[in-house]
Amino acid sequence: MNQNSQTPKANTSLALVVFFRQKWQYFLGSWFACLAIGYGYHFLYPDFYEGSANLQMALVEGKPIEESSMLLEKMKLPLYFQQATWRQCGTGEDTTPSRTITKRLNPKLNKVAPIISFSYKSNNKDQLKQCIEAVISEIRIKQNTLSQPQIELKKILLNQNLAKLETANQNLQLLDSKEILKPINQYNKDYLAKKMDISTYVSLAREITDLKSSIEYGQSMLSPPFTEQTKIINEIYISSEPTNKNLELTTLLGLLFGLLGGVFLSFKEEIFSFIKRAMSDEE
Repeated sequence: MNQNSQTPKANTSLALVVFFRQKWQYFLGSWFACLAIGYGYHFLYPDFYEGSANLQMALVEGKPIEESSMLLEKMKLPLYFQQATWRQCGTGEDTTPSRTITKRLNPKLNKVAPIISFSYKSNNKDQLKQCIEAVISEIRIKQNTLSQPQIELKKILLNQNLAKLETANQNLQLLDSKEILKPINQYNKDYLAKKMDISTYVSLAREITDLKSSIEYGQSMLSPPFTEQTKIINEIYISSEPTNKNLELTTLLGLLFGLLGGVFLSFKEEIFSFIKRAMSDEE
């Protein structure tokens, strides 16, 4: 029983051995060709490195100075980037250099925060970093131009509240708090005047408290992280190894495609014969 069950397996193994002995030239030639193509690409094609950065939009009181999607559309305009940035990114000879830079940067929007991710590939590490830095620097300059009027307006309102606070404190000092806090007799001839002083004192004290809260809130909102310039989150990342090459993967793919090529060459006559029969049947 055991001998009979092993017979088909033995026959299959023997058939495979005979098949490879007869067709080994096809497999060897296919493997050689596929590995030669893969290794030729690996060793002759230029190395490409990848650089990436995360850009946070300029903020004013916690709100981005412009929508991320609007910035991306602006970046595609012909004159958004200056010629210096074109040179840094190697697009000075293109007919639409700004659009080319944006396309190469492959920008992606963050759905939660006002952040844009850039990913740029180049065969020159120095140019890679310089291009990303030039792009972010130019975006920072343009967004600072947009945010500066808003910040100045907020500062003017803050200074007005500071001036009101100083005036309120001066008026409060004119009132004698000790006299105001003394018990009053409604039959006293100065009763109405003192009652008015108490009302003025309470009103000034309340105004001072409100102004201090408003000033503290305004100062905090005009400080980081609520108000800040366009910035890079973390640092610009530059890959230390080429991203377009992997020797192990190239070898594996070469062996795999070589095997498939060997099978195809081994059965090419049967395959072509089948195709001819199928075409003749259709006719």
